[in-house]
Amino acid sequence: MATKPSSWSPASPSEQLHAPPKILSYAFNQDQTCFACGTETGFRVYNCDPPKETARREETQPGNQGGIAIVAMLFRTNIFALVGGGENPRYPAKKVMIWDDYQNRCIGELRFRFPIKAVLLRRERVVVVLESAIYVYDFADLRVVDHIETGPNPRGLCALCPSSSNLVLACPSPRKGHVHIELYHLQKTHSFQAHESAISCIALDNQGNYLASASENGTLIRIFATLNGQLLHELRRGTDRANICSISFNADCSFLAVSSDKGTVHVFSLTQASSSSTPSNAQTNSNNTSNSPYDLTSDSPLPVRHRSSSSGPYGFSDESSQIPNPNASGEDDSFGKARSGSLAFIKEKAMGYLPKYFSSRWSLAQFHMPPELNTSWASPLAAVRGPIVAFGQEPNTLIIISDNGLEYKCRFDPLQGGECEVLSAHRWLRHDDSANGDRDRADSMRSSESNEDWIML
Repeated sequence: MATKPSSWSPASPSEQLHAPPKILSYAFNQDQTCFACGTETGFRVYNCDPPKETARREETQPGNQGGIAIVAMLFRTNIFALVGGGENPRYPAKKVMIWDDYQNRCIGELRFRFPIKAVLLRRERVVVVLESAIYVYDFADLRVVDHIETGPNPRGLCALCPSSSNLVLACPSPRKGHVHIELYHLQKTHSFQAHESAISCIALDNQGNYLASASENGTLIRIFATLNGQLLHELRRGTDRANICSISFNADCSFLAVSSDKGTVHVFSLTQASSSSTPSNAQTNSNNTSNSPYDLTSDSPLPVRHRSSSSGPYGFSDESSQIPNPNASGEDDSFGKARSGSLAFIKEKAMGYLPKYFSSRWSLAQFHMPPELNTSWASPLAAVRGPIVAFGQEPNTLIIISDNGLEYKCRFDPLQGGECEVLSAHRWLRHDDSANGDRDRADSMRSSESNEDWIML
């Protein structure tokens, strides 16, 4: 297990006494270099690495406080999309406010008949997610350009790639377990089945070429090509049900990170040849990554994953099946090696007869949040419960944001895998009115000492 850094400690008695406002939401920006947090009294913005609070817009006087349930950032600019929420909402839950933090005022708004579940931003688009529909607007004049029916979508699931060259949107389809893809730059639309049960989490890579999805069972993560819906990978997080909180690709799509409400983060290699990689054989597999039949970074065409005749009625295996991981114990004796080799032989000879979960790939590396630090600062009305994960700017690093008010920076071994090394743990959620000085964000953006590359629009 990883060793705790010296800065890793539970909240002090004084911090418990002067508790920060309750969290309503938190989410990374498009390039995952910073994140915004909505609270019962306003919102805050933080830089990820190094961890630093860069803005705080909260009213501390009783009677003037108002909750912000959704904070959507536009990269590292002064433009935000805000939706009120909590016990005392700052704005109605059916209205999106476009906030210019440089001018310190709202410059536009969008009204709806139903509560807003999520808002996503691109430089030319505003995407608003309701429980059964999604509306796409032109950012310049807030004119609606598309309307998508999703069916019941209480989680507000939607993914929008940030690429300036590709405009790809993914969301649940009205049919349970299906995903709807909009390839606006190609003027192409299609849907396909991703899971048998309802979808609980979706994510796109930066270029919008690949979609990762998880069902409400939370045991399997599947990766598809957005162009044609081809199944490329099937990854197994575990055998117990879990609520998947976030999914994230790294920059070159060689790794995928998944966080859940179990307080764990799993890192999967998408380039290793073996579909059952473990710390004991990961290094051997890495020497043959160029020959991997499922190498997302390869220029050669990816083969079609044929569905097993013994899988579920829709061609997918039952995700709730309790399948033991033959390598879960971590033993590395001769019996374990023989057993692993026997399983590989069975898979090779009898893949056409065995259920498809035998080809699922287990995680390469893992991070487990210490249980003594799992005190949540989330409001009972919060939509997000559990950690969210993104890849750091340094190679093979993770940034993990949790509702316990801590940001973890970890490093994983891309060859050996295993438990992640904790590099730092920073308490970002504080009740410290002096943390942001005079709270003038415009000045902090202009400061040459901040070195944060904020862009004023």
